[in-house]
Amino acid sequence: ALDGVDIVSYLEHNLPVENTLDGQLAYNSTRKELVYFKNASWHFVKDNDRIILVSGFSFLIDTTLTTIPATSDYIGETTDTQFTMPFVDDGVYNCTIDWDCNNPGTDAENVTTPGRITHTYSEPGQYLIAITGVITGFRFDYYETTSPNSEALDSAKKMLELRKFGSLVFTGGLSDTTNAGDSFMKCRNMIITAPDAPDTSGSLDFIWMFYQNNNITQVPLLNVSSASRFWAMFRECSSLQTLPDGFN
Repeated sequence: ALDGVDIVSYLEHNLPVENTLDGQLAYNSTRKELVYFKNASWHFVKDNDRIILVSGFSFLIDTTLTTIPATSDYIGETTDTQFTMPFVDDGVYNCTIDWDCNNPGTDAENVTTPGRITHTYSEPGQYLIAITGVITGFRFDYYETTSPNSEALDSAKKMLELRKFGSLVFTGGLSDTTNAGDSFMKCRNMIITAPDAPDTSGSLDFIWMFYQNNNITQVPLLNVSSASRFWAMFRECSSLQTLPDGFN
């Protein structure tokens, strides 16, 4: 991702290896080519089959994950070519959704009104989605039910990898739906590789935020300075290995 990230230029023999993470980009000024770091070595972009540079709030989905558990706790079933974006009814949006970053600009949508959006692809499969612009509110909890925190939109199970939080913002109090609580609940197949964190400085509520995220091993460092509720934030996160400072 390139949002706010400078690509540093190095002479070829000075490209750093120590403390360099997979995915790091640099400019090889000796060869005048973009390079990336993977498996302890630098590689020219041309050596890779394809590299997609993504900015904004970005995540990978799999539309084919449609199986509902015998005891269903997912609502609003989508087909194997659909995904429901969990924008909330009282959120603020002025953004562009690129529904297929592997084919930039071919499937984009400008959004200025709040509320969920169900998108239909031409065929089932995995898609990288990126959202740029104002995004205030994102919540998989099916908050319209009389039993909050028990049911989630079925697209939650289609989330595979959260790659960047970008401009995603959570704000508000205990009663609205733009807080951080319930936002990624029951994303059971999702991992988090994002190097950044969402803006949660205005959120009072973090309850159930990552509930039943069975595959995540780490979570970002979140601003919880305004928060008053954390109950079940990491409940049933069976693979979670570490917590950021402030949650110990």
